[in-house]
Amino acid sequence: MKSRHKKNAAEIAAQNETPVTPVDLLQEIEPLLRELFIGKFFLTENAIIIRLKNGQNFSLIVKKAI
Repeated sequence: MKSRHKKNAAEIAAQNETPVTPVDLLQEIEPLLRELFIGKFFLTENAIIIRLKNGQNFSLIVKKAI
């Protein structure tokens, strides 16, 4: 019964948090990508641009789902 109460408390706390913006999410993801890949990273309003050492370029775009 106690673990169920903890889960409910965590869910309630999560529901009461301020909304996460795309920029917030990108700022959380970017350091994780830096740990996994070697290259240059550029943070824009809605994307992380990744330029890998082997010449490949990627754009990780975050947009709020409707």
